[in-house]
Parts: sequence; C-alpha cells; structure tokens
Amino acid sequence: MDTHIGPARRETHQKLILGALNLALLAAVAWYAYQALEDHLANPWTRDGQVRGQVIQVAPRVSGMVTRIAVIDNQYVRAGDLLFELDPEPFEIAVSQAEANLKRARISSRASRLNTSACRRSPGRTPVRCPPRISTGERPVTCNLSA
Repeated sequence: MDTHIGPARRETHQKLILGALNLALLAAVAWYAYQALEDHLANPWTRDGQVRGQVIQVAPRVSGMVTRIAVIDNQYVRAGDLLFELDPEPFEIAVSQAEANLKRARISSRASRLNTSACRRSPGRTPVRCPPRISTGERPVTCNLSA
C-alpha cells in the first residue's frame, strides 16, 4: 500500500482545507457580528453610560393606596402572581354603606307595603288618596277613612 500523495493532489487537498477554514472563519465572524447587533439593539448605550430595561405599565382595576409591594426589581413574574396590595379599608367602608342602604330600602319598602295595605282595609266615609312612598307606576290607592 502506498501512503504517498502526489504533489498535485496534495496542493488540491491543501486548497480545500484552507477554503473550509476560511469558510468556517467567515461563518464565525458573521455569527459574532449578528450577536453584537442583537446586543446593541437590546441594550442601547452612549459614551456616558448604558441603558437596559423593559418598562411595562401596570395598573389595578380599581384605584386605591398601595400598602405592600410583593415583588422586587427585575423579578420574573407569571400571570396570576401577586404584585401589590391595596388598602382594603375604603372598600370595606363602601360595602358597609351599600349594606346599610339595602337595609334602609328594605325597611322603606316594608313600611310602604304596610301603609298601602292598611289604607285599603280602612272602612270609612271620606275617600282619601294614600300617596305611595315609592313610585311603582301603579295608580294611587284611594280609600275611605272615618271622619
């Protein structure tokens, strides 16, 4: 077996190896240039400093005073993670007021019903109009009260 390669073949072989090395070097330089461009676009800079950040506006569905922030700067968060807490006192006051208004409306409705039923059952001679307290769209009730 002859392991000797002729001079013409050796020269061709060397050219192929040099061409492959040049192509690999060119690919490495292109990849490095692409990475540098991506880095430059993601992190703009000046002579005086470098700026890096993504600002996302976060707003609650209701307004209120923030009492606690549950995340730190640059912390990764997922959907549903607690970001901050609002002061619950104004909301508790609003619920209490709504419950009180509901209770007052129920009492007023009951009083109107009692007033109307008492007016309808009263026997008497003089027809008197009993004004409804709550407008229901019905005709006013007339009844006779004893004089």
